[in-house]
Amino acid sequence: MTTTQPSTRSAPSTISLTAHAFVHDGVRGDHRSIHLLLARIANKWVTHTLELLAESIELRFSDLLRETPGLSSKMLSATLRDLVRDSLVSRRAESGAPARVYYRLTDLGRSLAVPLGALLRWAEVNVVEIDGARQRYDEMQGPASATTS
Repeated sequence: MTTTQPSTRSAPSTISLTAHAFVHDGVRGDHRSIHLLLARIANKWVTHTLELLAESIELRFSDLLRETPGLSSKMLSATLRDLVRDSLVSRRAESGAPARVYYRLTDLGRSLAVPLGALLRWAEVNVVEIDGARQRYDEMQGPASATTS
């Protein structure tokens, strides 16, 4: 007879998912809205932009663009517009030649910095293990099953 040890991981007792709603601490949320918000936050440019803003009090558009290699001005504008719309970032414009536009995290955006930072640290700690698991899986499945992610 084999005995199993109870898991040492603590199960989240206050979070549950159902087919229709997300429940956290007794508060129901629209499942679709929550997934859309999580998808927005998971975007690589959003994550990087929030991380930069969390490290500063306020940054100019040009500073954000300079600190983000590979990000176009158009994509940064769209990213910031979405973050302002979601009230995670505030925008302040100063007239002049050239016009200066500044961005900073709102209180709501700052409240996201802690869990986002924890998620980024988790990814940094576990990326090598996950990459190794993917490689082993792909080797077992053959080249047709390998995906680029």
